[in-house]
Amino acid sequence: MEGMAWQLILVLLLLAVLLLSGMPLAISLGGTGIVGIMILKGPAYVFNLGFVVWETMFSWSLIAIIGFVLMGCIFSEFGFGKDIYDFVYKWLGHLPGGTVISSIVMCALFGFICASAMAGISTVGKLAVPEMERLKVSRKLYSGAFAFGGTLSAIIPPSIWMIIYCGLSEASLGHMFFAGIVPGFLLVILGSIYISLRVMINPKLSPAPPRKYTSKEKFEALLKISPTIITFLVVLGGIYRGFFSAIEASAVGAVMAFLCALIFKSRDLSAFKGAFKATVKICVMIYVILIGAMLFSHLIFLSGLKEFIVSIFAGLNVPNMIVYLMILAIITILGCLMDVLALLVICVPIFMPIVEAIGIDPILFGIIMIIQCELAEVTPPVGLNLFIIKGVLPAGTTLGSIAQSAFPFVVISWIIFILMYLWPQIALWLPSLITR
Repeated sequence: MEGMAWQLILVLLLLAVLLLSGMPLAISLGGTGIVGIMILKGPAYVFNLGFVVWETMFSWSLIAIIGFVLMGCIFSEFGFGKDIYDFVYKWLGHLPGGTVISSIVMCALFGFICASAMAGISTVGKLAVPEMERLKVSRKLYSGAFAFGGTLSAIIPPSIWMIIYCGLSEASLGHMFFAGIVPGFLLVILGSIYISLRVMINPKLSPAPPRKYTSKEKFEALLKISPTIITFLVVLGGIYRGFFSAIEASAVGAVMAFLCALIFKSRDLSAFKGAFKATVKICVMIYVILIGAMLFSHLIFLSGLKEFIVSIFAGLNVPNMIVYLMILAIITILGCLMDVLALLVICVPIFMPIVEAIGIDPILFGIIMIIQCELAEVTPPVGLNLFIIKGVLPAGTTLGSIAQSAFPFVVISWIIFILMYLWPQIALWLPSLITR
């Protein structure tokens, strides 16, 4: 047993070296998994890994990724994201800190049309940064808001991370979608209040826009996003009323996005080429990383590491609240070193038995874990979202300044974590109302 432990430590060190050296995530996870399995079970066992790849590629719940990614790519390619930003800015820009608040709300709304936090941050940044620089909004204020916005994009349905979590935990995808709505709304409210208070104390942080928009202009902006609103209501309303499952909703959403683009934006079918190419690239990337992560997860299963960690937590004579906070701390530390996808694939199988033992609902834990994973992505030294945010901000912005600006929003998120632990119905109330 002691020899196996040393072998496992060496394998984990190999993974850390590969990740820190900049090796692609799929190769790092998959390569480490294969090497570790060969050490533990011998080279012949590698031939059994084809079943792991097969199960990953043909998981029924993961099929939803394709439909929702296609829906998001069509909406993004045809400029619906800009319409949403114009709507939010015209309606909220006049508030104290309204320019920054608009970017937070935009990230939350954009979570529906792109299903990806990274895409949400990148797109919103490209739309909002020029306006913020023109109005001389404090970079320390709005860079932290972008980091916070990535978290919102991750828990607003249909989130790719939600789909993957449900594929790993066998939780209901429809319930998961609705569980993110109320926590997401609370995060938007608390984040907006924080920004408004800071700007009210120091108005120079976010000068007011030079003009207020008329009711007519606001109504026109609302009309422009009506196709997106209708699609959102049909997809979630259909799940809520039991007309179709969450997996079927992905196909419905993709078809509706196609029709909206065709009717309201362009009738040139060749314009869809970019959306289809982007869908293929994103889905291939996700599935390749998933395969690598599943191979590494299989190594954890064979090594007995999962049972070992569970036994450690089971032997702790501490309140459940402490166990809960310890799990969040571990996820935060791991998030500094790896991508959200890898975190989910590795941590969900390990921590799921623990959270169930201390009475936390799998749906609730899924929401908490996804938010925490995204927060870890803005934590140095390897937080991926830090680099994405830095890429859309003006030259000279440092990763450290972005992480520092995001810290108050991290505190807000932890407040929500504690509230959800004390009152689980914050996340579980809407899922309890679903017909199917």
